[in-house]
Amino acid sequence: AYKKKFIKIIFIINNISHLNVYVIHYTQLIERKVTVDNLFKDKFFNIEYISKFDKEDIQNIHLDKFYLDEKTSYLNKSKLWSKDFHYRRLSEAEISCAIKHIEALKKISESDQEYALIIEDDVLALTKFYINKLKKVMNTKDSWDILFIGQGISKDFILKKIKKKSFLSKLYEVNHPATNCAESYIVKKSAAKKIYESIKPFNMAYDWELAYQIYQLDLNVKWLYPPIFHQGSISGSYKSELR
Repeated sequence: AYKKKFIKIIFIINNISHLNVYVIHYTQLIERKVTVDNLFKDKFFNIEYISKFDKEDIQNIHLDKFYLDEKTSYLNKSKLWSKDFHYRRLSEAEISCAIKHIEALKKISESDQEYALIIEDDVLALTKFYINKLKKVMNTKDSWDILFIGQGISKDFILKKIKKKSFLSKLYEVNHPATNCAESYIVKKSAAKKIYESIKPFNMAYDWELAYQIYQLDLNVKWLYPPIFHQGSISGSYKSELR
């Protein structure tokens, strides 16, 4: 019986042929690209870098199409967090990052795949078994629109939000606001299309703006614990480039 169960698990893990991965990448950070290339070199991944719209280039586009520098809208959205937010204009790096995420959502909405993974270029794996963990998550029967599979702010932040803890990988429903940074999340094609059509023009940092769009569109969000990836910019492996 154990052998049959083991064979069944292996079959489920191998049921997915590949996963599209879109990398939010600042082209000057060559070291990060080398790390990401190595992390996603397995043939299971179809990797594509979103390199257009670097911060040095955004003044050459019609920025109003993407970004709205407007205080009232910003503060209205911030009410989702039930605390005082002070309005500020986003930095060029933050605007660039958000536009690249939006481009990734566009690509997912136009693809022939049911879902795809979006990562930022400072992403690092928390386990050497990250590929099998990803495959298992992909085959879960849980209903979802977006899966956050990264550590985000911290594991403590996740545990405080989900109010539970499992040593086995498990998906948890979370209340709004339902983002935990944006270094690694899986989006279904249908959800990507909805967000892409709704998010422009944005005026908050991308993970906050995404949280607001998820709330407004009533999308089904779940978080994975234990997470699969974490941010090198938070752990100290990289210097943050957003501010």
